[in-house]
Amino acid sequence: MKNTFTFSGTKTGSGRSARARGMPVSFFNLKKGLSTEEVLKVMGAAFAEVGDSLVYNLEDRGYPLRLRLFFADGFLNDFYCYRGDL
Repeated sequence: MKNTFTFSGTKTGSGRSARARGMPVSFFNLKKGLSTEEVLKVMGAAFAEVGDSLVYNLEDRGYPLRLRLFFADGFLNDFYCYRGDL
Protein backbone atom coordinates (compact mmCIF):
# COMPACT_ATOMS: atom_id res chain seq x y z
CA MET A 1 0.00 0.00 0.00
CA LYS A 2 1.38 3.40 -0.97
CA ASN A 3 0.51 6.26 1.37
CA THR A 4 0.81 9.94 0.62
CA PHE A 5 2.53 11.91 3.34
CA THR A 6 1.90 15.63 3.50
CA PHE A 7 2.15 18.25 6.19
CA SER A 8 0.45 21.58 5.91
CA GLY A 9 0.41 24.50 8.26
CA THR A 10 3.08 26.60 9.85
CA LYS A 11 5.85 25.37 12.07
CA THR A 12 6.19 27.97 14.80
CA GLY A 13 8.45 26.40 17.41
CA SER A 14 9.38 23.33 19.36
CA GLY A 15 8.09 21.89 22.59
CA ARG A 16 4.45 22.58 21.76
CA SER A 17 1.75 20.27 20.47
CA ALA A 18 1.17 19.80 16.75
CA ARG A 19 -2.11 21.69 17.02
CA ALA A 20 -0.38 24.63 18.75
CA ARG A 21 2.32 24.72 16.05
CA GLY A 22 -0.27 24.83 13.28
CA MET A 23 0.49 21.26 12.16
CA PRO A 24 -2.28 18.81 11.31
CA VAL A 25 -3.42 16.46 14.05
CA SER A 26 -4.12 13.65 11.58
CA PHE A 27 -2.44 12.24 8.47
CA PHE A 28 -2.40 8.99 6.50
CA ASN A 29 -6.10 8.86 7.41
CA LEU A 30 -5.02 8.23 11.01
CA LYS A 31 -6.52 10.09 13.93
CA LYS A 32 -5.90 9.92 17.63
CA GLY A 33 -8.19 7.42 19.30
CA LEU A 34 -8.12 4.75 16.58
CA SER A 35 -7.61 1.21 17.85
CA THR A 36 -4.47 -0.74 17.03
CA GLU A 37 -6.52 -2.95 14.70
CA GLU A 38 -7.90 0.07 12.82
CA VAL A 39 -4.38 1.46 12.38
CA LEU A 40 -3.10 -1.88 11.06
CA LYS A 41 -5.95 -1.94 8.50
CA VAL A 42 -4.89 1.49 7.21
CA MET A 43 -1.09 1.12 7.41
CA GLY A 44 -0.49 -2.61 7.09
CA ALA A 45 2.25 -4.46 8.94
CA ALA A 46 4.72 -2.32 10.87
CA PHE A 47 8.49 -2.31 10.31
CA ALA A 48 8.96 -2.77 14.08
CA GLU A 49 7.08 -2.88 17.36
CA VAL A 50 8.75 -1.02 20.22
CA GLY A 51 6.91 -1.21 23.53
CA ASP A 52 3.44 0.27 22.99
CA SER A 53 4.31 1.73 19.58
CA LEU A 54 4.51 0.74 15.92
CA VAL A 55 7.27 2.01 13.62
CA TYR A 56 6.85 2.37 9.84
CA ASN A 57 9.42 3.17 7.16
CA LEU A 58 7.96 5.75 4.80
CA GLU A 59 8.57 6.21 1.10
CA ASP A 60 12.12 7.36 0.33
CA ARG A 61 12.46 11.14 0.03
CA GLY A 62 16.23 11.20 -0.46
CA TYR A 63 16.70 10.21 3.20
CA PRO A 64 15.04 7.56 5.38
CA LEU A 65 11.84 8.76 7.02
CA ARG A 66 10.05 6.93 9.80
CA LEU A 67 6.66 7.22 11.42
CA ARG A 68 6.26 6.07 15.02
CA LEU A 69 2.74 5.59 16.35
CA PHE A 70 2.27 5.51 20.13
CA PHE A 71 -0.64 3.66 21.74
CA ALA A 72 -2.18 3.93 25.21
CA ASP A 73 -4.61 1.25 26.34
CA GLY A 74 -4.79 -0.05 22.74
CA PHE A 75 -5.67 3.30 21.12
CA LEU A 76 -3.55 5.71 19.08
CA ASN A 77 -2.34 8.40 21.44
CA ASP A 78 0.45 10.21 19.56
CA PHE A 79 2.61 10.01 16.45
CA TYR A 80 5.99 11.32 15.33
CA CYS A 81 7.66 11.51 11.97
CA TYR A 82 11.45 11.71 11.95
CA ARG A 83 14.57 11.01 9.91
CA GLY A 84 15.58 7.42 10.43
CA ASP A 85 19.31 7.99 9.84
CA LEU A 86 19.95 10.44 12.67
